[in-house]
Amino acid sequence: MRTKAVRLRECEGAGGGDPFDVVEARLRARRVRLALRGLPPLDRAVLMWRFGILGAPHGRQQIDRCLGLPRGTAYRAETRALAQLQRVLAETDDESFEDIRAGEE
Repeated sequence: MRTKAVRLRECEGAGGGDPFDVVEARLRARRVRLALRGLPPLDRAVLMWRFGILGAPHGRQQIDRCLGLPRGTAYRAETRALAQLQRVLAETDDESFEDIRAGEE
């Protein structure tokens, strides 16, 4: 029980945020991570470099150079990957906690 109480306090204390918002953000992040795993390796790598998922963000030309890709490849991979992520996330969009919150009031 102590662990759960500590975690709830951490959620409430994190920026003064609502625990429902914290849980919703974590679920959204989990869905994005799972969707990223479903991308082709090049598309996933480009997004991770581009948006700094594992470090500092990089420009498209820099990604092309670092990965030894022809110019414009990172742009095309990013465009393709973002479109696929948008489709996958739209299909797997969970209900928000609005209905739960409504029951709390």
